Amino acid sequence: MRKGFTVLAILMVLIPVCGCIGGDSTTTAAPTTTTAVPTSAPPSAYTFPKYAYQLQEQIGKWGTACDVASAEWQSALETLRALAGSPDSTQDELYQAFADYEAAIKEYERVLQRYYAVLILSEHTEPTETGLLALMNETVPFARPEGDMCPYELLNIGAEGYMVHEGGIKRLIAGGMEEQEDRQELLDTIDAAEAYLPEYHDMVIGYVYYGMNRYLTCLSQCTDGSAVKCGCSTYFIL
Repeated sequence: MRKGFTVLAILMVLIPVCGCIGGDSTTTAAPTTTTAVPTSAPPSAYTFPKYAYQLQEQIGKWGTACDVASAEWQSALETLRALAGSPDSTQDELYQAFADYEAAIKEYERVLQRYYAVLILSEHTEPTETGLLALMNETVPFARPEGDMCPYELLNIGAEGYMVHEGGIKRLIAGGMEEQEDRQELLDTIDAAEAYLPEYHDMVIGYVYYGMNRYLTCLSQCTDGSAVKCGCSTYFIL
């Protein structure tokens, strides 16, 4: 599981709900979560200023948001396809439909990252007696359960791949839809973009795993309890 698609929008999601990666193209099952029994965290364990119940609420929130964003993406795609195939659609209508389609994809990617970030956090923390979350040092560093980690440099390459499809769609709309073959070519190019997006979104998930692994591993080595002093930072909002 698509305005100038910038590399960060592109850079920079599912509790049991958001399993859709790539509209209706493919699905990826979300990792399962468990509720840990409160424990007494070792003195050296980093403690997050977040309660266990708050993290579970975030997982539910971003999972639902991912489902909503996926549905809006599919709706925007259907509108774009309908206009691309209609001899009565105007160039302005096509431009607007494509802008809405890109915006829907960006929103999906945003919530996809947020969902996986909090999900990964839940898998490597446990509630303390106070209810705050403590890092389980023995679980880091870690690997992605299924699929590959994706550093930023590779994510950029994936983003550039989508931009090729994006540029093709814009070029065809700008050229006009005078003939049926023009419309068919536009439809084929839209389909090609859709076929590419599941691969790219898998890279987005891999990037979240890569970034969270670096962040949590850094925290596991932090001895004074201050992420800032230890130089541990993350792009993902937790």
